[in-house]
Amino acid sequence: MSDANVALVNLKSGQVDMINRFPLNEVPNYASDAKIAVVNEPSPGFKGLVLNNRNEKFRDKRVRQAIDKAIDRKALVKVALSGVGAPARSALSATSWAYDEALDKAPDPDLEGARKLLADAGKAAGFSFTVVIDMDPTTQQIYQLIQSQLKAVKIDMQLQKQDFGTVLDRARKGDFEATSIGWSGRMDPDGNLYDWFHSGAHMNYMGYNNSELDRLLDQARTVVSQNERKVLYQKIMGILSDDVPYIFLYHDHNVFGISKSLQGFTPNPDGMIRTVDMEKK
Repeated sequence: MSDANVALVNLKSGQVDMINRFPLNEVPNYASDAKIAVVNEPSPGFKGLVLNNRNEKFRDKRVRQAIDKAIDRKALVKVALSGVGAPARSALSATSWAYDEALDKAPDPDLEGARKLLADAGKAAGFSFTVVIDMDPTTQQIYQLIQSQLKAVKIDMQLQKQDFGTVLDRARKGDFEATSIGWSGRMDPDGNLYDWFHSGAHMNYMGYNNSELDRLLDQARTVVSQNERKVLYQKIMGILSDDVPYIFLYHDHNVFGISKSLQGFTPNPDGMIRTVDMEKK
């Protein structure tokens, strides 16, 4: 039994009044439960596929674009997340004041477009690569689905499973072809973009380097007007959508299970539980 299912058992038995890891496949079953309420809110984070842009296999952005086009994000959310999440194509979710729906909208897979890009990049016969993923069951299901989807364009993606500490250590060292690392998100868009995509930033696991993007990220840190910053972040996300150094897959949700005897809980996009106004009746 998963940790989330164990937590649900404890909630149902009354041993606990609240859990912050509600089983995603159980969300619809508690829509009108007499004793348990489910809070299902978008988070500011993102999950995705890290491509090592320093690796020969991914230096040509047409290869990265081909992988991006071949992935069916809507299927990932429907199957692996039981529909609890949002297909994504940018670093900013609907919780952000800088969100742009047009830039985040997940396109339908374009297999012909992917095949053409691979052919233009000299990989018409396809190629193989290995993605390092952690042991989380949801992560494994996500990448098994992607593995199947990429086969349609002759890309053989092999899965290498390791504990998360090892995955993160290898990412920091650049010891990977591709890997899976997401971000819990920050409320200011700078926190979702600068440290990930500015050249030399500490979470730029991709080894991505774009001087124009660096300039825009730096500028967005100095501008006071929120409207002007939003325009800059739209430009930034447009560049990332074209360069595809990192393939955004989905925005996850913060899903809580709460006993209806517990009053005063207010969900926050950052996922943190604030108990000051909570009480049990």
